[in-house]
Amino acid sequence: MNKLETIKIPGMSAGIKVLDAPMIAVYGPEGSGKTRLGATMPGPIAVIPTDPKTARTLKPLAAKYKREVIAPDKPFITQAEINTYARMDNAKDIEKIKEFYQKVIWDRIAPMLEAIGSHKGVGSILIDNASVLYNWVLYADHGRRTKVPTFERGVSQQDFTDLLALCRSKPTLLTHHPAKVYKNIVENGKEKGVDTGRIKPEGSSKLGLLCNAVIETRSIEWKPTICKREDWDEDGKFKLFVQTCQPRPLLEGCELELTGEDITWNNLVKTLGLGNAAVDDDDDED
Repeated sequence: MNKLETIKIPGMSAGIKVLDAPMIAVYGPEGSGKTRLGATMPGPIAVIPTDPKTARTLKPLAAKYKREVIAPDKPFITQAEINTYARMDNAKDIEKIKEFYQKVIWDRIAPMLEAIGSHKGVGSILIDNASVLYNWVLYADHGRRTKVPTFERGVSQQDFTDLLALCRSKPTLLTHHPAKVYKNIVENGKEKGVDTGRIKPEGSSKLGLLCNAVIETRSIEWKPTICKREDWDEDGKFKLFVQTCQPRPLLEGCELELTGEDITWNNLVKTLGLGNAAVDDDDDED
């Protein structure tokens, strides 16, 4: 008799069911192909836009790649609300600010993520921009502070994790702003930060744990030092570099062979070893 046949534990069965779809974070400067990558995801694509430019950028790309897109009917934060809460005194009005952003996160965004994450008709989810979303989570816990010490971010990190868990059943792409990487050096007896020339995703420091892979996007412009203008291959303009990759850690630090029009969601998940990370559970209701 198979040993597994003798194991009878309520709520458990033989094997492991894959209940989450690939989640990838991408970061890079403006115009490096982050939203374009999102437009190649399986359709219909449900968009969580926290960046005002998302709609204008994504609309022609969705038409180019023949993708259906669903998006909120109105912004998560109106212009009037931005004007009101950005001008508040964070020390005096911190509780009002926190209450407002808690409403934005848990009353406006979370229910929408839960709905699209459980709907069978949705093919994938694009959160553009996740750096902004993480800042809103910080504001909900700490007010509109420009700097929150790392040791105070534990609750916010968990809130962000819980928020993303609502859409783990769909292929998900999180776009991020870039942030400069500094290193501390001692000069004339004083410690100061020096720009290393490298970048990292702005926002949560736990992306390597939350996502299956974290990818840097780069846009390479033509320069005379590279080649002659007539020899410049525009298809090599966009490039991808792996920061972290759970299924294939040996790719970390490497440039992927995908360039230009070959940079699509399907090609990327296959290259990263995520091609088989499909959801096994098909019992969800619409």
